[in-house]
Amino acid sequence: MEKEVIEMAIQALTEEIEKDSKNAVLLKERGRLHLMAGETALAMHDLMAAAAADPHLLDGMNGHFHAERK
Repeated sequence: MEKEVIEMAIQALTEEIEKDSKNAVLLKERGRLHLMAGETALAMHDLMAAAAADPHLLDGMNGHFHAERK
């Protein structure tokens, strides 16, 4: 995906997240796009926020970001 398209998608997701800041699905998707853009710190921020909102949402991400199950 071209960097310009990724940036447009990030901006669109950011606008939606501003309306619903606890939406784990939106945060996960924006985090994934930040990873694709090479923006690791921003990606980790969004992915950690997504995990805080929904601890099992990230379970399928290549074995990474598994939340501790209670």
